[in-house]
Amino acid sequence: METQNLLLHIGGRTKASPENILLLKADINYTQVFFSDGSSFLSSTNIGVFEKRLQESGQFFRPNRSYIINRSFVSEFEELSKTIKLQNEKVISLSRRRMKQFYHFANPKTEDQASTDLSW
Repeated sequence: METQNLLLHIGGRTKASPENILLLKADINYTQVFFSDGSSFLSSTNIGVFEKRLQESGQFFRPNRSYIINRSFVSEFEELSKTIKLQNEKVISLSRRRMKQFYHFANPKTEDQASTDLSW
């Protein structure tokens, strides 16, 4: 599915292209949406709703309960510390229970085993 034509409703009358979303951060019942240009938007929609809306694109991953990240902006993964570094230098921790999912998300070619050779 092409994300270019898809606009994501992020709150009020505001819509955004998913390809411009860097990450989403949970804040109790609100979600802070951070964009690639450095701007942000506080939405009254919780992060679980955003996760369902973004699921179709295949570009987004929820590494822990607090964040959803865009694959396009991941710069590296540190396996020992289980952290994901984004292009804006933000470091996100990866929960243990989502480790296997992350390997499949990062390297979709490997179905049987988790590969440490990620495509970043």
